[in-house]
Amino acid sequence: MEFKPEKRIETWSGGETLRTDAGILKEFRHILIVVLLMGILAANIATANNYIQSVSHEIVGDDEIKITVIIKNPDEEVHYFRVKLVRASDGKVIAYKTGSEDGELEIGPWYEGFPVGVEETGIKILPGKTYTTTFSSNWNPWDINTLEGAYAIRLEEKDLGVVDQTDIINVVPPGGPVACSCNCHGTLIESPVGEEEYGNCPELCSKQCAGFADCRADCANCCRDYCQGAGLPAEGIDACKKACEDTCRFNSTTYGLIDAVRTIALAIAALAIAVFGLKFLISEDIESRQEAKRYLMYIISALILLGIAQGLVGLFYKPPALPTAPPMPTTNIHIAEIGNAVVSCWDNSGGQNRVCKKIDVSGWQTYTVTEDDVRRYLDSIGRDDVKDRMNWKISANIDRTLGGKVCIRYDTSFINEVFVVKEDQDALCSR
Repeated sequence: MEFKPEKRIETWSGGETLRTDAGILKEFRHILIVVLLMGILAANIATANNYIQSVSHEIVGDDEIKITVIIKNPDEEVHYFRVKLVRASDGKVIAYKTGSEDGELEIGPWYEGFPVGVEETGIKILPGKTYTTTFSSNWNPWDINTLEGAYAIRLEEKDLGVVDQTDIINVVPPGGPVACSCNCHGTLIESPVGEEEYGNCPELCSKQCAGFADCRADCANCCRDYCQGAGLPAEGIDACKKACEDTCRFNSTTYGLIDAVRTIALAIAALAIAVFGLKFLISEDIESRQEAKRYLMYIISALILLGIAQGLVGLFYKPPALPTAPPMPTTNIHIAEIGNAVVSCWDNSGGQNRVCKKIDVSGWQTYTVTEDDVRRYLDSIGRDDVKDRMNWKISANIDRTLGGKVCIRYDTSFINEVFVVKEDQDALCSR
């Protein structure tokens, strides 16, 4: 398969997905401005885990794709990196770039292991230096269709494990329709769109995620918590909250009407029971007593029907459940940070009660980490043994509002396990 002239370019930088089509000069100018601005920001804002600088891909011909990844070593020591191309739908590694004494190597599912005599070291990057690597489906047994519409780039360091990963990057195949993919509370959801709408993927997919919320009251707070904890791209959270609040207000009105009808019906039924019950008791002729009895039966039957109707409303009028889907690949570097700390604690504790690591979360941005996030991450790296021995003792999700450090420690009190606990809530961690 040979490369043909490119048709379009997709670019990811700092969580943005940008698109240019040949001949659309206005859109190209906007993209150029955004890329330049983000480049300036990237050059001036130093963050501890800002290793992946940008990811872009070129769709060539009908089914070929070329993905370019720029990484930087912002630290003061030499790092050895492995760059992985991950399919978003199931977290499967399609290919990865590593290094050896002979230079860079590309490894994929079609090729198991290394050539005889070649030992993997990782791509060596000196402090402060950048490096560009490229995944190309040309002459390889995978192509754009293998990615199933979306991918992510994961960066691993030889000794530190996973240190960075991009958000989901959607792929527009030649022509349309296409589907936008995003993470919604740990589930990959897809929102079918036309190719011309693809630039609004974060917003469109976030609106679809909002449709799974079950907010009926206190709409602003309920929807804020739902959308901010969903793992959506940052540029889609406002769209999610707006769509969620619209649905919440509709739900609130609908359930309010249902409650009002039920209250009025119960009040009328209570009054009617009192009237006809009294008539049944004080009537002297048989005909009047039979009439009162008949009306009482009508009222009881109506109350039974009301109860059945209310159950049917609760059964059929409710938000859809999130679809069952493979777990998302990790898109939050702090999930990997906590997951790797748990693994390291389990592997290196020596079977002794001890504090393995304390993690300061006060400097996190808007990231939130849940127990399910970490368990899925441990699944994705093949550490089920550690997942079953992790004891999550923090009652809330972990974010910068936690009000203290997260303590990872080994405990042998009952069974050997690794605690994830707030520092000031554990005697050993508080020392």
